[in-house]
Amino acid sequence: MRKLLFHVPIILLFGCTQSFKYPPIEKPQQPTSYIQAASIEPGCLLPSPEIMNASTADSITLEIKISTDGTPLNATVTESSNNIALDKAFQTAAMACHFKPATSFSPYTSTTTPIESNYVLTQNWPAGHIFLGPFRCFRPDYPSRALRHRQQAKVYVYFRRTLHENTFETRAESATEHKELIQASLTTVERCLAHKETQNDLLADAWYVAPIIWLIE
Repeated sequence: MRKLLFHVPIILLFGCTQSFKYPPIEKPQQPTSYIQAASIEPGCLLPSPEIMNASTADSITLEIKISTDGTPLNATVTESSNNIALDKAFQTAAMACHFKPATSFSPYTSTTTPIESNYVLTQNWPAGHIFLGPFRCFRPDYPSRALRHRQQAKVYVYFRRTLHENTFETRAESATEHKELIQASLTTVERCLAHKETQNDLLADAWYVAPIIWLIE
């Protein structure tokens, strides 16, 4: 009888020890770094109208390696326009552009560092398209702030060549109130009109319109 009483507490104590579970240890969340993609600067000229045949619809895609200061290092045609001369003209035009370089933000040091990156540039045009005024430039990228907030808009930028030499008047109209998209549209037109190549076919004191569509695909 004594032996039985003596062993019971030991058995109970052993059972309690085996059933006890410690709570899981939560790992502290580590701050993550993020990368801001490169973007093309407004006012980058397309190949000359003599090379671009807009009688039929066409498109081309290039992959451009961008340095840490925004300079293009090389341009590779990934989807051809099926015209060797046009492909080469687009490569030359892309290499003459300037870009905002991609950046990497580190939360540990709160610093932003430019990095090399690849930029995919796609240009397409419908049949019968006329490359006039701001249509002589590559289409712009979304402003990063507007893209982050998923803003969409269609902005009409009206422009005319004044009677003064090489000066232009511009104004924008849009149903949207997204200031970033309206300002980006004006900047796109103004920087493209700064090139002499875009001014040749524009009549003085005549109004033209450039509809710029910001649509997230």
